[in-house]
Amino acid sequence: MNKPVGRTFFILKTMDSYVLKEYLKILSYCFIGFSFILVSMDMLNSVSQFTTSTRPDAMEKAIIFYSMGLLVNFNEVCPLAILFACIYQIIKMETVNEVIALLGSGIRSVRIVASIYILASVISIFVLFLNLSVIPQFIFIKDNIFDYDKGSIVNIYKSIIYNSSDGERIWYIETFESSDKIKGVRLKKSNPDGTLALDMTAKSATYSANTGWVFNNVDMQFFKTQTIDSTFISYIPEKIEKFTVLDRNNKYYSALGKITETPVDFQDVAKNAYQLTSARILHNLDNQNLDQRFRSSIKTQFYRRLSFPFLTIFFIMIIAPYLILNDRTSLSRKVYFCFTFLISYFILNKICVLFGDIGVFPPFFAGILPTLVILALALAINMKDFNMSAKSSKTKTAKT
Repeated sequence: MNKPVGRTFFILKTMDSYVLKEYLKILSYCFIGFSFILVSMDMLNSVSQFTTSTRPDAMEKAIIFYSMGLLVNFNEVCPLAILFACIYQIIKMETVNEVIALLGSGIRSVRIVASIYILASVISIFVLFLNLSVIPQFIFIKDNIFDYDKGSIVNIYKSIIYNSSDGERIWYIETFESSDKIKGVRLKKSNPDGTLALDMTAKSATYSANTGWVFNNVDMQFFKTQTIDSTFISYIPEKIEKFTVLDRNNKYYSALGKITETPVDFQDVAKNAYQLTSARILHNLDNQNLDQRFRSSIKTQFYRRLSFPFLTIFFIMIIAPYLILNDRTSLSRKVYFCFTFLISYFILNKICVLFGDIGVFPPFFAGILPTLVILALALAINMKDFNMSAKSSKTKTAKT
C-alpha cells in the first residue's frame, strides 16, 4: 500500500500576497489613527505652554515639540497598530469564511498569518534600533524644548552631585551654561584610604577632548589627617593655593588625580533613565560608584528596551491562534479577550518597571519578565495549535 504524500505549505504566494496586501491597508489606518490620538492628547496637555509663552520662537518650538512627540510616540504606536490591524484582519477574514476554508484545506493557523509575522519582525527590529539610540534623544529634546537651542544646553542641569568611577573624586556642579561649560564647581579629592586630601572650588570650568578640564578662579585647600582615639579622624587645613587658571600645564593639576569624567557624565545623572541612549547607559554602568537607585533605574530601562520591541510578535502569536481556532466564539467575547489581555500586560509591565526603578526587583527581572510571560503563553498556545494540527493530520491519513 502506498503511503499518502502530505501537502506542504511553505510557499503560498497567492494567500500571502492577499493577506499582506489587506493587512497593510488596515495597518496604515491604525498608524494614522493612533498617532493622531496620541498627538491630540499631547496637545491637550501642553498647548498652554506655547499659547501663553512670550518668546518670539514659541510657534517654532511648538512645531518641534509635536514633531518630536510624533517620533517618540512611534515606539508606542507600533505595537498597538500592528496588533489591532492583525485582530481586524483575522476577524474580517472570518466574517467571509476565508479562515474556515484555509483551515479546511489543512493550513495551520500560524501559517495563515505568517506574512504578518514577518512584517511585524522587520518593524520590531527597526523599533529596537530606534529604542536603543534615537528615541531617548528625541524625548530629551521634547522634555526640554524651551531650554534646548541649536544643540546647546541652557539651564537644564543644576545642582548635580557626581562620584567618579575610581571613587577618588566627588563633584558638586552648580549649573551648566553650555554643553561644555560649568558655572560653579566644587571638587573633593580623597586619598586611597578614603580620607580627604583636598577641597577645590572654581567659579567656572570648561572641557574639551584635547585639553581636558580648565578651571578658572580656583581655590585649592589641602588637608592632612589626624587620628584621635583610633575612632575619630580630624582634618587639619594644611595650605591653600589660588589660581586664575588651573589646567594640565599646572603642577597642582595632578593633585586632582586621573580625571576621566566629562560633562556628558555629569549630565547623564541629571537625566531620567528614558532620556539616556543605551550607549550612555552601558557607559554609566561601568561606574561602580554610581548611585544605586540610578543604576537600578537605567538597567531596568535598558533591559526593557531590548525586550519591548519584540512584544508585538509574541502578542500576535497568542491572539492570532486564539481568534482563528475559536471560530464559534462571539465577536464581542474575542474583542473582550484581546483588550483584557493587553491591559493585563501593561499593568504587569508598569508594576515591574516601578519596582525595578527603586531597586525592589532585580533590573533584569523587572525589564524582561513581562515579555517572558507573553513569550511563554505564545509558545504554549502555538504548541497546542501544532498538536491539534498533527492529530488532525493523523486522523485524515488513517481514514485514507
